[in-house]
Amino acid sequence: MIGVDASDDRLPEAYDVLASQLEGKGTVYIPHVVIPPNARMAVIRPPTLVVALASADAVDELEEWAGNYLSSSERAELRFQREHRSVVLRAADITARRGRLRELVSD
Repeated sequence: MIGVDASDDRLPEAYDVLASQLEGKGTVYIPHVVIPPNARMAVIRPPTLVVALASADAVDELEEWAGNYLSSSERAELRFQREHRSVVLRAADITARRGRLRELVSD
């Protein structure tokens, strides 16, 4: 399981894109937002999700999706966490982010 948090509010718009890109190589879990009965405004979905990859090789698809996500905003950041490991990918660091997610799944 890999937790993903974004520095911007666009991540909920990318849930379906990631699920499609994984094509059975993983599962995307999104937060279920509880709407209180007395809510007076729309509930905002948090910019977070959890990915369960079927194998370590599926991390390539996750990294490709992350690259596409980050390329659409100059200031975007994605934080990936698995167990005690953490990787932050930044839109501004294109070359530095290649292969970084492998650190999360290598044992």
